[in-house]
Amino acid sequence: MMFLWLPLLVLVPLLFVWTIRPEAITAGHATPVHTGRDDAFEIVRQRLARGEITVAQYEEMLRTLGR
Repeated sequence: MMFLWLPLLVLVPLLFVWTIRPEAITAGHATPVHTGRDDAFEIVRQRLARGEITVAQYEEMLRTLGR
C-alpha cells in the first residue's frame, strides 16, 4: 500500500517547484531579460556590421540613444 504513495511524494514537490519557478524544470532554457535600450544598441551595431549604415550614421544613432 505504501508503494502507491511513492509517485505522490515525487510529483507533488516537483509540481510545487514548477509553479514557483517554471524555468527550474527546463534548466538552462529560460529567456534572459533584456532592456529595450540594450536591444537598440545591438540592432545599431548589427546594422553597421551588415553594411546597412555608414560609420557616421552609426555614431549619430549612438548619440541619439545616449551613448
